[in-house]
Amino acid sequence: MSSVLEHRRDYLRLMRQFTLDNGFFTVTDIQKSAGIPRSTAQDWVSRLVREGCVLIRAGKRGRS
Repeated sequence: MSSVLEHRRDYLRLMRQFTLDNGFFTVTDIQKSAGIPRSTAQDWVSRLVREGCVLIRAGKRGRS
């Protein structure tokens, strides 16, 4: 369980840093910075959004 908490803290720190530097972050930003697969980064972002730790200000913009 402590491993999950450590990962959570690290990803939140990355998200916060990107937000302070750029005003936003993307899943790709987190993926590249953490050196993890994109699906893992997406899972963490989704989890933190569900928990209310991260707020979505703009919806997805991609192919539909």
